[in-house]
Parts: sequence; structure tokens; C-alpha cells
Amino acid sequence: MINHLYYLLSLSQPQGDKGKIIVFHRDGNYETQWTSIAEEVEETLIYYTGPEKEKAWQAVEALQVEKAKEGFTPDSTLLNLTLSAIPTSYQFIRKLECFSHRNMNDEIFQELRKWRRHAASKAQIPPYFIATDKLLSILSTVTPHHQDELVQIPGIGSNKAQLYGPGILEITQKAPQLYPFPLDWVNDKVLPEELAVWLLEEKVAKEEKRQHRQEQERMEKTALLEAIHQHVSIEPLAQKLSLNIAQLMKKILDLSKEGYDLLPYLESEVSKIQESSRIESVVSMVGSSRLKPIFEQLYGDGKGLASKERGEKYNQIRLICALVQLKSAS
Repeated sequence: MINHLYYLLSLSQPQGDKGKIIVFHRDGNYETQWTSIAEEVEETLIYYTGPEKEKAWQAVEALQVEKAKEGFTPDSTLLNLTLSAIPTSYQFIRKLECFSHRNMNDEIFQELRKWRRHAASKAQIPPYFIATDKLLSILSTVTPHHQDELVQIPGIGSNKAQLYGPGILEITQKAPQLYPFPLDWVNDKVLPEELAVWLLEEKVAKEEKRQHRQEQERMEKTALLEAIHQHVSIEPLAQKLSLNIAQLMKKILDLSKEGYDLLPYLESEVSKIQESSRIESVVSMVGSSRLKPIFEQLYGDGKGLASKERGEKYNQIRLICALVQLKSAS
């Protein structure tokens, strides 16, 4: 039984012979097939079967080249529909991303990722604000050696080049420049069929990641609910799920919005806090949206508290804020 159909492209010859290239996943293996249709008789040849998706796509590329030499041309609307979804002005960027995905220098790519993490941490911004993985892939493929080459890459304007250019070039200059600037040769290098295959492959990969993330969230939710049912205390529960208290409180509030009655659990946990009544009184007065005003109302600037104790106080406030929000919602 086919678990997932990845790609289907119909082709035909002027004299009337037809065929289809198919890629699918079945029982843990990827399979690339060519089915020829002549005088209403179908014959299927398997070009690849195995666990490696990349080899299945390589078989597709080889098949398309082979069939093109035999006079076959695509007549499936799939190719046209896939490419028509991309604005003409954006197709160059997608072709460049496609080419880079298949040809990037992995060592340079990993160095650029490390540099991005450091730069993002220093600027206190998310890493993707500096550069996406796709942009790093392009940089690690075309390896600009000069500032004027850097600004020719989509996604790097003059401001970004000024801010991050020296750090990027220090890494990309380590590698030989295998591809010339300007980059307009990419338009002819990447054929529409290859771009369509890559776009479909990218779509499938995103869907697989989404499904994996959903499964992880489901397992985490199950583990959280089981632990709450077993009356596991807040701190051990956070450690068990590799979460901090703030993340755990958010998940508990999210579960409450889904209809789970977690109020008794939070009430039980809050009852263990010695000054819970005092904290809850301040939360009711100040509000639960921001923790710092609550902390300052209770403990001033907190300079008299050790770092660990200050963290514990903040976690107690988080717990009580969550309880107040649940009470308000119910």
C-alpha cells in the first residue's frame, strides 16, 4: 500500500506514446517508477527503490533527461500549476534557492550558522532576523568574496551588508568561488522541471516536519496530563518535560483553554507556598500581565535576595498568576 505519493508527471511523444514518472513512499522505502503507455498497454519499470529520498529524486532527474532525449515532453498540469503559483519576479530567487540546496558547501553553511547564532545573541534578536537558512545556503554555495558580490544576493541589502558583511565574507572567502557573479546564469541552469520537483520536495519536507512537530506536541501533552493526574509537583514536572516554569505555566493555561480542569492541581500547588495569600492579594491588585511590578510590590528591588531565591520568588508569582487567570476564566 502506498503511504504517500510525492510526485506524478505525465509525458507524451508526438506520435502518441505516453508515460508517467511517479515517486511514492511505501513500507519505509521510496520508489521511483516509469510507466509507459503504448496502445493502451502499461508497462512499469522501477528506477529506484530504497530508504534514501535524495536518490529517488536523482532517479527522477535522470528519467526526465532520458525521456526528453526520446522526445517526451511534460503534458501534466502539475508542472504548470506548481510554477504558476510563483510570481515571475520571484522565480529567480526560487531557482537560486533550489540550486543552492543541491550544491551548497556544507562546511561553510555550518560555519555561517554558528556565526549567525553568535551575532543574534550579541544583538539580542532572533537568528532569522539576520539570515534565514535559505539565505545561508545561497551564501555557502556562491561564496561571495567581495562586498559588491554580497549585495547581489537576494535578501542582502546595503544595510545588512554593512552590518554583517565583514562577518559573512570572513567565512565565505575561505572557500573557492565555483560559480560566477552576476548570478543570472541560474535562470538557464535550473530547468522548470527541476524547480517543480524541488518545490514539491520542499512542500513534502515541510509537511513531514509539521506532522513530526504535531506528534511531539501530542506526546508532550499526554505526558503533562499524566503527570498532573499523578500529582507530580511543579518543579519536578518542569524538569521531567525539559521546560522552565514560565513555559510550563503557558502549557497549563493552554490546556485549560482546551477544556481540561486543571484548577484543583494549581490550587494544590499554590497551597504549598507559604506567602501565597499575600502574593495573590498583590496579583489581584496589580494584575497578572507583568511579573516585575508584582515582584517589586512584594520585595522591592530584590537586591537583598540571593539569585536563586529571587528566581524562586518569580516562579511562585508565575504559578499564582496562572491560578488567578484560571479562576478568572472559570
